[in-house]
Amino acid sequence: MFIVDFTIADYLTLTGHFLVWTGLWCALAGKVELALAACMIAMLLDAVDGKVARSFNVARPFGRYLGSFVDLVNYTVCPPLVLHAMGYRSWFALAVLYVFSTCGLLRLSRFNEVGNIQDDRGALAYLGLPVFWIHFVLAGLYAVRSLAGPLAFHIATTAALPALGVCFILDRPFWKPQDYAVIATATIGAAIVFLWLGLR
Repeated sequence: MFIVDFTIADYLTLTGHFLVWTGLWCALAGKVELALAACMIAMLLDAVDGKVARSFNVARPFGRYLGSFVDLVNYTVCPPLVLHAMGYRSWFALAVLYVFSTCGLLRLSRFNEVGNIQDDRGALAYLGLPVFWIHFVLAGLYAVRSLAGPLAFHIATTAALPALGVCFILDRPFWKPQDYAVIATATIGAAIVFLWLGLR
């Protein structure tokens, strides 16, 4: 009936897409904590959908493209909107966010082309820093803003985002986490904290 048939992994990816759009909506509404919580859970689904696809033997190019498009919004569009909602709004901020977002776009495009690589020891690795690290950086910047105030937040953001963008496109291997339990615990824990902050 439709142009695609969905697998269980695709449903996970589309659930992540729903959470990303929830994050976008919350950021536009100024609900920064809820936006961060939604994007954290979307990041977790991004970490497991490929593993589920391989476990159920339903991995295919469509799923990879679908995941990449969701990633593009989650990691290069939503974070600038969250930072804007947090007060990072000058013309200089616009340039910083554009550079960050462009580097993320380039990193995702390159990943679609080459996938994972092997490091010098033969272990799986990423080529360039994976873009999902932006959400952990956002959590840190939120803490800076809450504890040290707007000026420290602006300085930290202006320093962190270009550096992160450069790491996205560095031609070198970066560590690929293998322990999904640790990833899930850290991500869910952060999401719960932000959800609590947003709803209290």
